Amino acid sequence: MKRIQKKIVYDTEDLTDEDIAIFFTLFKIKPEMAMRQFKPEDVVTQYKPEDVFTHFKPEDVVKQFKPEDVVTQYKPEDVFTHFKPEDRLKGLDPEIIEAYLKKIKKQ
Repeated sequence: MKRIQKKIVYDTEDLTDEDIAIFFTLFKIKPEMAMRQFKPEDVVTQYKPEDVFTHFKPEDVVKQFKPEDVVTQYKPEDVFTHFKPEDRLKGLDPEIIEAYLKKIKKQ
């Protein structure tokens, strides 16, 4: 205890993870209490994205981004294969569809 007390009071640079864990245990400090002392960005930058995102549902992660930021990460063929052909065509102007049909018929 004296070793930890000396380090905490005088020499915090040499604290090990084990020292901090012992301190938390001795003083019954819950992790969430300690975490409140830090900004979220200071905490999450200590981890790889795959270590953090696995704790969330995909829809909760994706909700944080604009659709165009997500979709642009994929090739069109990777995205469009998840939709029915009629759903893929719904947003297109009929003139564009007709022009494309004429083009492929000429080939």
